[in-house]
Amino acid sequence: MRKLTKLWLSAGMFFLGNLLFAQGTIEGLVLDGNKEAIIGANVLLLNATDSSFVRGDITDGSGHYIFEKITNGSYFISTTMVGYNSFYTPTFNMTENADLRMDPIRLEGGVTLSEVKVIGKKVPYEAKIDRLVINIENSVLSSSSTALEILERSPGVVVNRQNNTISLVGKNGVNVMINGKRSFMPVSSLVQFLEGMSAANIKSIELITVPPANFDAEGDGGYINIVLKKRTDEGLNGSFSASYGYGKGSVSNDNIDLNYRKGKLNLFGNYSFVLNGQEQYFITDRTITEGNNVDQSLTSLLRNPTQRNHNLRFGIDYQVSDKTIIGTLFSGYDNKWSMEALNTNQILNNYGLAAVNVIENIERNQWQHYSANFNVKHNFTEREFVSFDVDYLDFYNENPTDYINTVFNGSHTFLRNEFTKSSKTTPIGMLVGKMDYHRTFNDNFKLDMGIKGVRSSFQNRVLVQTMEGGNWQTDPSLTSNSELVEQILAAYASSAIQLGKQTTAKIGLRYEYTDSKLDTDSDGRVIDRQFGKFFPSAYLSHNFSETFGANLSYSRRITRPTFNEMAPFVFLVDPTTFFAGNVSIQPSFTDAFKMDLRYKSIFFSVQYSFQDSTIARFQQQYDPETNRLLLLTQNLKDSKVLSFTVGFPVKLTNWWEMRTNAIYFQQENNSYIQGEPIQLKKDYVQFNSTQSLTLPKGFSSEISFFYIGPRISGTLQFGQMYGLSIGMQKNLGAKWGTLRLNVTDVLNSVKLKGMANVEAQHLSYNGIFDFSQRTFSLTYSRNFGNQKLKSTRNRERGAAEESQRVN
Repeated sequence: MRKLTKLWLSAGMFFLGNLLFAQGTIEGLVLDGNKEAIIGANVLLLNATDSSFVRGDITDGSGHYIFEKITNGSYFISTTMVGYNSFYTPTFNMTENADLRMDPIRLEGGVTLSEVKVIGKKVPYEAKIDRLVINIENSVLSSSSTALEILERSPGVVVNRQNNTISLVGKNGVNVMINGKRSFMPVSSLVQFLEGMSAANIKSIELITVPPANFDAEGDGGYINIVLKKRTDEGLNGSFSASYGYGKGSVSNDNIDLNYRKGKLNLFGNYSFVLNGQEQYFITDRTITEGNNVDQSLTSLLRNPTQRNHNLRFGIDYQVSDKTIIGTLFSGYDNKWSMEALNTNQILNNYGLAAVNVIENIERNQWQHYSANFNVKHNFTEREFVSFDVDYLDFYNENPTDYINTVFNGSHTFLRNEFTKSSKTTPIGMLVGKMDYHRTFNDNFKLDMGIKGVRSSFQNRVLVQTMEGGNWQTDPSLTSNSELVEQILAAYASSAIQLGKQTTAKIGLRYEYTDSKLDTDSDGRVIDRQFGKFFPSAYLSHNFSETFGANLSYSRRITRPTFNEMAPFVFLVDPTTFFAGNVSIQPSFTDAFKMDLRYKSIFFSVQYSFQDSTIARFQQQYDPETNRLLLLTQNLKDSKVLSFTVGFPVKLTNWWEMRTNAIYFQQENNSYIQGEPIQLKKDYVQFNSTQSLTLPKGFSSEISFFYIGPRISGTLQFGQMYGLSIGMQKNLGAKWGTLRLNVTDVLNSVKLKGMANVEAQHLSYNGIFDFSQRTFSLTYSRNFGNQKLKSTRNRERGAAEESQRVN
């Protein structure tokens, strides 16, 4: 591994060195139709590969412009002037130490403009000092997609629908934010919620793998920030989209945005509805081998779920004065997942059929949530402000399930029916207060400070009953009532320092104190934990030129166990498989290091993290006395992840753009099972590429492909996964909107394959989980209302950020 690391770093430094050579000058004149000089024309030098900005100049009294210190590359020049038609030069190449004198640019026109429309298309990837920004606003495939499907196509992101987890650059402790605000979503419903959020309202996705000090220290994987579109027009305006599709079940994805802006008042809101009724199919094989005895459990599960999600956000901003703005934001959702399933379970002893269980189960898992935020921001001066946030959040989860188990012997002779029902109710309340202060002392020094307090209360009621003698009897071994109260107090300070014209540093320190108490009806107080920790972070950014730069960063993080992972409950999956809590689970701590290189729109990244007491979810533990397989969260000894990322957009022609990124991982997990050390190592790759085609007569197309190689999670190993999606769009004009046809999972290949071989427990396990189907969908979208551009009011809400601590 060391040799490979040195090879990559050497290649990166070689690449860096070559980019520092060869700079020259480009100059020319801008004239009108009469060959007279045009004064004050805007002249931009742009990269030919992705149209990204390189240099800009304004013509002087003689119509002259000049660009100096330009490195080797392929460019073109854009020239604009009010009253004239825009002009674009053909693509040209800049060679080593060249000084180019361009032919005079001649602008035609003299047109009087009654209205100006500014249309911009951002580059696909923007590498900033502490995050990677993925711009998807103009993606054809996003129209009928959900937020979860967009995340699945993002670099370094892996979605595990079986375990309802999201990992970023090989780590599972990921926090999801909406417009810079933590979603406050229980982990178990987060995947379902994102699957119920329409991507038609998403502007960009920010991947923050090494978060700064003003972010909560929670989560070893960092943050994913989903930035929603904001309308900034005067008057009433908005947009809507409607989508319907089919793929072994119907899907629908509908979205409407409204914005009203008048003077000091701005009202905005969004409503989306998502329906998914596609079937799912699972196959599992569990084998216990002890001596010459082999016990197997083979299960096939056909699920017919229906998920429907209502999601509403509504906000008000009011400019009290030139220096003070207040705002409120209300949001809520009702996410209902219901299912009818048929589970066929075969029990084999020494490869002979011993029993068959045919289980019919009906399940409902419904999350309801509302939240309210109040924000005040006051600017003392243009360089100094304070903001204050208060959030209240309420969640309520109901998860009733009925099981009818028909038992046969090895000869398929009917023996009996067993009736079981379970219920789970989980109310959650959170109150969050946060204050942030910012001051820019001068162009070289900025300071941020803040404090935060969080109080969370959580109740978990699990009831399992079986039918005996015509009466429902409670199973005490599977029933539990628990309550957790947790308080987190935090304070941070962060400073940004300009060390030179091309060098910026950012350092920060955060302190968090946690007080957790967990009580159960049966065992009293099982957790009484208090601890305080410091979490430093540091960043260094240097721009060697306009097109090339590098970042170095470090951050220390904490991953706290979720509420349910600590609660001592047992929850039924099938007659011999259960989810279980673990009161002994401990928090884990991660040190993450990262180096980024960026050249134009190409980025290259090396990241290494070491995590102590890694929290691994859904680990398998077999109990031979009860013949039960427990799926629970456990602490590993440690884990190490080394990754290399490269991403680049390429403009192959004026109608074909390609965006590609690839990640190579080296992953190592160390743990103990029944006192025996176990080590798992895995090298794997992740790759995705999107082709955007601009076709004649208002048509455009997008083709997206992703591949994820075999990987590990704790003692579990997952097989490879890949998928292909195709979209076609027709622009019907400004008055009529757009029409899109999408086909997702074209190859019907998006299947999760999991396996485990735990020698200390004589256990082997294999499973295939098919959540995705080939789906055809048609989407219509349109903007309406006043489209005249008005600048956005500068509002930076101090977002409340709380850990997603429930699953």
